[in-house]
Amino acid sequence: MLEHFTQFIRENRLVEPGQRVLAAVSGGVDSVCLLILLARARPALSFELAVAHFDHRLRGEESRADAAFVAGLAGRLGLPLVSGEAPQKWWCYESGSKMEAARRLRYAFLERAAGQVAAQRVALGHHADDQAETVVFHLLRGSGPAGLAGIPLERGLFIRPLLPFQRSEIESFVKAAGEGWRHDRSNDADDYTRNRIRHQVIPLLASFNPRFVAAAGRAAALLRADTEYLAALAAREYQDLVKEGRLPVKPLLQLPLALRRRVLRLFIGKALVTPAGDRPNVGFAKTAEILTLLERTENKTGQISQVAGCNLVNENGWLVLSREQPEAANAFCYPVPAPAGEDVVSLMVPEAGGTLEVKCLRGEAGPSGPYQIFLAVAGLNQGPLVVRSRRPGDRFWPAGMTGSKKVKDFFIDAKVVWRLRGQIPLLVAGETVLWVVGYRPDRRYLAGPNSQDFIALTWYGKGFDNPGAPVLE
Repeated sequence: MLEHFTQFIRENRLVEPGQRVLAAVSGGVDSVCLLILLARARPALSFELAVAHFDHRLRGEESRADAAFVAGLAGRLGLPLVSGEAPQKWWCYESGSKMEAARRLRYAFLERAAGQVAAQRVALGHHADDQAETVVFHLLRGSGPAGLAGIPLERGLFIRPLLPFQRSEIESFVKAAGEGWRHDRSNDADDYTRNRIRHQVIPLLASFNPRFVAAAGRAAALLRADTEYLAALAAREYQDLVKEGRLPVKPLLQLPLALRRRVLRLFIGKALVTPAGDRPNVGFAKTAEILTLLERTENKTGQISQVAGCNLVNENGWLVLSREQPEAANAFCYPVPAPAGEDVVSLMVPEAGGTLEVKCLRGEAGPSGPYQIFLAVAGLNQGPLVVRSRRPGDRFWPAGMTGSKKVKDFFIDAKVVWRLRGQIPLLVAGETVLWVVGYRPDRRYLAGPNSQDFIALTWYGKGFDNPGAPVLE
């Protein structure tokens, strides 16, 4: 077994000469076997070795006995030991199931311990039976190729050099080496799905194929190779397609389905990665839902879905992710003060990033534009004058166009990006939209050349998608 173990590490380049390996040892037979094999393979492979043990504080005195056992084994082998333990009652506040949280704490400790001893590799004791259980577990959940590919041989710091070996080989080796191991009684009960798979499902499958464990490992390896190749292709397509954090919808939909799914998940994962490196889990159902909606609305601007609390939006054929709140949460409405005589009054609109200046004028009105309009007094007869964000059903008669148009449709035709629409202020009298600031006024209420009295309204500051907004001095 030692020869096979050494050759497997060498062929797969799991450890390079001169590196330091940290062996994660719980005290169970798998990790004890791993440590003994690494210690015996060390001269041939020329690496340094240290031991790490983590106490989850789940089994009271038995957990403390595990720690003492590992310390004794490391001492007999003359290896340095890094020990750690979980916080008291961590299961009361950690998110996820107890098994998931325990795994998260354990891996975080191993990463810290690797840094402490300057290890380039952390060796874990997963073996062929674990691989078969993982494949069955993911099959029962309806996982895709990545899940059915099982446990990876290496990922980042972590390596699993026992994957070719079955539990029976491992126990025989440790017995022959004259070493004992610790037994975790929680593995005997069928309280967890994995335990039931180990005790009930795997033996049943082995009755159909006595070499089922090896067969499952072989299938996982084949799927792993295909999955890694498709992942590389998806990464290449991602690099070619994504520009400034935006993914073009049409080229995405033209990809083969296997790549389409992967590129979409990669785009979402990279956009929403946390500072700790965590990415949202975008499953099959969510991916299929998004792709179906994109096929229906390829070039239509609007929200497609929500992922991890963020808005996935189609902006004129480009997919973007926005962490901004829905428009309703950022709605605003300000009454416009009435100027007296020749006074000039100003109204700040912080949500829109600008200021509206209002003054009364007499004489001949000039031409109205995106950032300044001359409003006939008749416009004031429609109701109280306010500046507000858009609302469902808003409609106006845009100057320079025929007929009326919903503000929503106007924004779509003007290719105003979705995330800006709730910020664009509307000048409204009662329920009548008089001006979409930065774009067009309603032609019915503009002061004409024969107007005697009118109001001049000027927007200073943010120009939205239209350049050229004046700046208030």
